[in-house]
Amino acid sequence: MTLHFFLKLNRPIQGEFPIVCRITNNRQKTEFQIPFLTCPENCWDKTSETALPYAPMQLEINRQVQYYKSTAAEIQYEYGKAGRQITINLLKNYLLGKQKTHWNLMDYANHYIAKREKTEGKRIGITHIAKTFEYVKAFLEQNGQKDIPLDHINKGWITDLHNFFKYYKIDSYGKKFALSTIHKHFSKIKTVLHDAVNNDVLVKNPFDGYRITKPKSTRIGLEPHELKALIELELPPYGELDNVRCAFIFCCFTGLRYGDSQNMLMSNIRLNKTNQRNELYFIQQKTSNVVETYHTVPLIKHAMSILDKYNTYYIRRYKGKLLPKLTNQHSNRVLKELAAMAEIEKELTFHISRHTIGVIGPFCGFSRDLSNAWIGHSQTQGDYTYSHVVVNALHQHAKKLEEYLDENVWKV
Repeated sequence: MTLHFFLKLNRPIQGEFPIVCRITNNRQKTEFQIPFLTCPENCWDKTSETALPYAPMQLEINRQVQYYKSTAAEIQYEYGKAGRQITINLLKNYLLGKQKTHWNLMDYANHYIAKREKTEGKRIGITHIAKTFEYVKAFLEQNGQKDIPLDHINKGWITDLHNFFKYYKIDSYGKKFALSTIHKHFSKIKTVLHDAVNNDVLVKNPFDGYRITKPKSTRIGLEPHELKALIELELPPYGELDNVRCAFIFCCFTGLRYGDSQNMLMSNIRLNKTNQRNELYFIQQKTSNVVETYHTVPLIKHAMSILDKYNTYYIRRYKGKLLPKLTNQHSNRVLKELAAMAEIEKELTFHISRHTIGVIGPFCGFSRDLSNAWIGHSQTQGDYTYSHVVVNALHQHAKKLEEYLDENVWKV
């Protein structure tokens, strides 16, 4: 890629001519006029492509020409070092200052979030990215910084950030981030910086090559006897403990995420005409999906029994919600109290309900893929959610699940 400077002789300006920079590469070319600078024809050296000593503004012209040459060489070197190609139009934008090169991390993160919200709306995945950068901001403030230039981020800074996440206390109880949570936060930061690379703000993602060991996930659900113990607890009806228990058990039977269960309306229930059974049909609240993901799950009679309990509840009558309004954090605290009362040794969280069907399902003849289809896992989403054949299979297995629950857990 080469730069050539010449006068545009067909555009005279008061006896002088504009100076043009032409960028060429593999028979492609683009050119632009150097702003505010002109030179008489007899004061321009075509060989050296510079202004002669007696030219008006000779020093300024030659300084600008040299600036473009050195800047172009530096940008090409950085791109070559990173193993990337730079186009002539991109180099032109860099030289004209149209391509912003000096972004700060927090500024670019806010720009990225705003850009995605404009196109996708306020999805939960974008909210999580914003939360991650709140922690990054806290790390910067701890180090006496308001922000950091993107090109100043290096492996040492990333290691310090990693240590910050490892020892950061989330709450007043001194709870710290799990390794898997740190991995998720780093993944979000890396996503933002990858976008900066794609938009030629960064030449190379500084997080490339930095590894955090991702722990192998173990999905824990309730065993049938544990679910039975929870159901058989004698609690005051419609109280806090009872409401949390009902919402948790409903999610055990449907595999819903906490967020989905709280958003669910009566209008999400429909009749499957093939099987003459009720089912939930809704858009999953997933962090990784840019497009809307629809999911169908059968409503077994045990789940319907819980919903019938709230037919006259105020949130059902006035807002059409399936379940009482709960907060995830507080519900998880209540669940630990319920676990102690039912003598369940597992550390109960709302997410455990989602995977309970994976524990109980094999007792009812559920295959692994069918269990994944029931809870709407992304690995099987494309294969199952839109397939009426598999939806029918879910309803057929729902009967087996009802029979098993009647006999071993809760007879309705």
